[in-house]
Amino acid sequence: MVFIPQYRTSSPSEYLAVTGFGIDGTLIAKKRWLFPGQQYSVIDISPQNYELDIEAMSSEMLPFILPAVFTIGPKLELEELELYAQLLATHDPNGNHVGTIIKGIVEGETRVLAACMTMKQIFEGTKDFKAHVFDKVQLELNQFGLKIYNANIKQLNDLPGHEYFSYLGQKTQKGAANQAKIDIAHADYLGNVGAKQREGETLREVSKIQNETDQFQMEQNLVTQKRRAETEAEAIIKKNEANAQVNINKAKLDQSTKLANIEAEKMAQIREAKLENELNKERAMASTEKFRADQLSKSIVENEIINQRADADYYKKQKEADATFYARQRQLDAYLLEKQKEAEAVNVMAKAQAQAVGQMISAFGGNPQLYLMWKTLEDRLYEKLATCNANAIQGLQPNISIWNTGSGGNDATKAMTDRSFNPEIF
Repeated sequence: MVFIPQYRTSSPSEYLAVTGFGIDGTLIAKKRWLFPGQQYSVIDISPQNYELDIEAMSSEMLPFILPAVFTIGPKLELEELELYAQLLATHDPNGNHVGTIIKGIVEGETRVLAACMTMKQIFEGTKDFKAHVFDKVQLELNQFGLKIYNANIKQLNDLPGHEYFSYLGQKTQKGAANQAKIDIAHADYLGNVGAKQREGETLREVSKIQNETDQFQMEQNLVTQKRRAETEAEAIIKKNEANAQVNINKAKLDQSTKLANIEAEKMAQIREAKLENELNKERAMASTEKFRADQLSKSIVENEIINQRADADYYKKQKEADATFYARQRQLDAYLLEKQKEAEAVNVMAKAQAQAVGQMISAFGGNPQLYLMWKTLEDRLYEKLATCNANAIQGLQPNISIWNTGSGGNDATKAMTDRSFNPEIF
């Protein structure tokens, strides 16, 4: 006999639980080929409602009935479905035992939890009590692959012969009626008193708002006046700062001008000293050329002396000019106002002298050398130099020897000046 494989499928709310040849445990699938040695069962995964009237007792030994409705069904994970399939396969094939197990778990956990709570805690904390029951029951259902999809606890009821909730309800009704009477009387009192309070508060608030408005207006006026005063003060300060800056710039410019004039004056003096030194050197060179033929050695010494004196005089005048310049520069800030007229006079004099020199040079055809030669003759500098040189060579006694060398008509005559060195002339 040949066995033909069969293809089985399940509806949307069902799964196939396959066991047998080639399968370890239980295989959960929506569709499957069945081979020889394999069998299957259909698992309905639709959640079921379980209505329970649980008889429990509080920690004060007060019995009560807890009506509850639990919606419980298998979890949809494959591993959980395997647990649920095993639960179905090991008991009643119709699955009636599942409801028994679920009811047993719910009743047991509810009684245990209620025994740990007072009636007041259960009654006033129904929401928390429901959450605790839900957690405890779900923990036990996990081993069967079941899940609580919804749980609803109805109003607590009394057991026959135990009218706790009835008396509690009557007490609540009486308390509510008495409280309503008190509330009505208190409301009348609050209405009458509140009306008068509102009138007084209205008057006080109007007065308060008026005072606050007046105070705010005064503060705004003060702020406006303060801002106007600050603006005017800032304008005056800026104007004064601008004027002060202008005066400072003017003073710095005047000071710079005066310093420049003084520097120009001193530079002119230095240039004059240099020209005088050059003139002295030219004089010495002229004098040396005049006496070079007969007193070569003496003239060189005298020329050196004259140069040294001229250099010393030049350096002396330069140092004096520098000392004067720095001294006047240090005193300039203290005596600036007092020396202003004097500086202007010096400037005018320097300009006049420069103009006179320029006119004299123009008279010599724009040749400054001719002007210097005329100035030298005018001041009789050559006569003074000659007198100085004559005084310098007085007392000298040079020894002159003449000899002939060679023989016959080819004798060459050579002259050589020989003088004794006298250190006193230095």
